Amino acid sequence: MTPILLTLLLACSDKADPVDTGAETSTTTDTSTGVTDTSGAETGTPGGDDTGDTDAGTADSGDDTSNTDDTGGTGGTGGADDTDDTDDTTGAASEAVFEALITATDPVMGEQSCFRPGAGCVTLSADESCVNDATLSGEVVDFERGDAVADARVSVFLDDIWDSTPDETLTSDRDGRIGGVELPTCTPITWEVTTDPHLAETVATVSGHLSLTPDGVSDAAIPSFSADTAAIIPSLLGVTVEEGAGMVSGVLRDCAGDALVGAQVIIDVGGGYPEGQSSHYFVNDFPNRDQEATSADGLWLLLNLPPGPAQVEAWGVVEGLDEPILLAYTDAEVISDGVTLVDLQMGYCGPYIPDACLEPCE
Repeated sequence: MTPILLTLLLACSDKADPVDTGAETSTTTDTSTGVTDTSGAETGTPGGDDTGDTDAGTADSGDDTSNTDDTGGTGGTGGADDTDDTDDTTGAASEAVFEALITATDPVMGEQSCFRPGAGCVTLSADESCVNDATLSGEVVDFERGDAVADARVSVFLDDIWDSTPDETLTSDRDGRIGGVELPTCTPITWEVTTDPHLAETVATVSGHLSLTPDGVSDAAIPSFSADTAAIIPSLLGVTVEEGAGMVSGVLRDCAGDALVGAQVIIDVGGGYPEGQSSHYFVNDFPNRDQEATSADGLWLLLNLPPGPAQVEAWGVVEGLDEPILLAYTDAEVISDGVTLVDLQMGYCGPYIPDACLEPCE
């Protein structure tokens, strides 16, 4: 996955909280819960000290004119102390999760010429001349063994939006082969693989991204997880998987498409890092309990994730900086009791688009 065309810079390296610019009369930082306060200068009589912690909300766009203590953009009477710290507690928990999982202090190793600290990351976009209809053809294979998986149902979701109703549904034959459906090329597509649970070899529900090359895909490998693999990996890591939680796994690559070594991965849901998640890494393509960051294979795994839309982020230290910064991210749909596969590449945001799609096509 070696991106070529830079089309949209996104400020993804700075995750600092927004600055509160509104005037405040409390003696400590505003505890706004995230509702933007646009009401004007605060005219209420100052009351007790505001005991809230760091402001976890968005920036005030004007001076506060309400008459009550500002605890969420509504103001207060200025009489009683502000003791509502619900959002501060949530923010502190999110910060604690981040600090527990993002601990790297050594610079990441790999080709980094595409990455500019502080300049943001790049979203890939296909050249319009490369977007056409082509026939999908490929094979469903086991993620661990590489064997073909027969009788697997492959659901295809166009516009890269996963929901309960697929746009196309295919079933792999006895050799694991699928094909015969027309799909747009050079366009991110979400797929999902499942099998009949009554079959001898079942497959955990798996989803991921796919983009066809300009001439379609003749030998696309659609990875699947056997139910045994999905169960044994957490046990090898010494982790108990919660019922209903999801897994997300993939490879983190450098600017040349090789593994990026020494980075760490975490999942963000709605601007916060949910508790319960755990990050794990592989060594020689095998899960390792003691590995604290990506190794030479670049493989990572997140466990015990809340189902639903999320953002998968890669963090690491680069030369010249002492603290980890955001290196890459992409959106993902976490599936309850399933596995989501996404790849990340340093300096880039969003789903992968093949190199052949980035330059004009004939």
